[in-house]
Amino acid sequence: MHTIIIGKNHGNRSRWMRELKPMITDPRGFYTESVADPSIGGIRVYMRGIGTGTQSSDEEEFIGTCVNRHTETCVRGYEHIIPALRSILDGSSVIMDHLGSMDACCPEFQKEVLSLFDRCTVLAAVPDKVPDYLKTIPVRADTCCFNAETDELETVKQMLI
Repeated sequence: MHTIIIGKNHGNRSRWMRELKPMITDPRGFYTESVADPSIGGIRVYMRGIGTGTQSSDEEEFIGTCVNRHTETCVRGYEHIIPALRSILDGSSVIMDHLGSMDACCPEFQKEVLSLFDRCTVLAAVPDKVPDYLKTIPVRADTCCFNAETDELETVKQMLI
């Protein structure tokens, strides 16, 4: 069963994922990290691999910037994570924290994300405006969706136990 955390407020989705991630044994996948950058007046965003067995540099993991809610993406960072996503064994537990509109820059990344829903158990965070490529995921019979603004985190924790 897949678990999708949906929310408008990035802070709530992130808080939920921080509490849920330790409940997943030996996860694979990725999380995004936002780092303030005063030189651009916004944030730099990185995609960090989980359980990939490889060390990467900030340059390889850089996926873009966000300044005043305007994003610019760097496809190279998305392309960097694709081999790790492809190498995830069928039946693995996968964390994708988080998926969103920046993913549009890399159709190959989107394809690998969707394949994980067909062959693994996924815990993922997505914005309330679900990106087009993910529209079919929340309505799948093998998926439970929770709203980080209105649902109870304890309910999700009990489901994951």
